[in-house]
Amino acid sequence: MLFIDSNNIFFRVKLNRQVNELKKSIVKHKAKIQDLQYTQKSILGNQSALEVFARETYFMKKEDEDLFVIVPKKKQNK
Repeated sequence: MLFIDSNNIFFRVKLNRQVNELKKSIVKHKAKIQDLQYTQKSILGNQSALEVFARETYFMKKEDEDLFVIVPKKKQNK
């Protein structure tokens, strides 16, 4: 009965592992959502913080400014 049925012990163990991984993923995503909501509230409530966020994330600038983006070199594998 253990090996004939489609719900054998191996299948159940595999499903149990997947459920545990998904539960961990849910916890991680909920924490990320809370962090993003906190960031959103802090940015939208402060004009200078919004400007800093736009500059650092989307490389936006004011009309009278110049923007320089410095990209580090990748290490070469030897």
